Amino acid sequence: MRAAIYARKSSDQKDVEDDQKSVTRQIAGARAFIAKQEGWTLHEDHIYKDEKSGVLFAGRKDFRRMMAAAEERAFEHLVLFDLDRFGRHGHKTMVVLNELADLGVSVWDFSTGVRVDLDSFEGRITTSLKAEFAQQYRCRAEAHSGQHEAEGRAGLRDGREDVWLRQRFGHERPDQASDQPHRGRCRP
Repeated sequence: MRAAIYARKSSDQKDVEDDQKSVTRQIAGARAFIAKQEGWTLHEDHIYKDEKSGVLFAGRKDFRRMMAAAEERAFEHLVLFDLDRFGRHGHKTMVVLNELADLGVSVWDFSTGVRVDLDSFEGRITTSLKAEFAQQYRCRAEAHSGQHEAEGRAGLRDGREDVWLRQRFGHERPDQASDQPHRGRCRP
């Protein structure tokens, strides 16, 4: 079984030590996890790493490369440190996790040694809550830094990210759809 690794560094976490943010540490842990799995192999081309914000799925070059490889059925397992390294936008994280599941890719959190479960009711609820907590953490961090207001003024919210999601998944922008609230926006 072919495995892949996804690691993301959050460079804006001022309250976290550099070694805890380290992509190198995440990759080493994922390699060790893969080595313990019987029959799993890792090709160096399937190590994906980004240093962009977890809310910006479209802006992460290796994330997009990983999704293209998943569509080509290049690997069956994706290993990451924690769900928050995958993304910090609850709805978008769940959309992408479900797409990976539809492609036959199982996602594994090596920090717990557990597969991300989208098959059972309990698994979907737990995964959704983890994704929402990751988003909430981002929202709180933005509120403290003033980043949310700056990004809004700069037009970084709702722009190219929504275009990418629409192109990729055929979704409408939630704020343009009838009676559907905008998902993922941090509110003061």
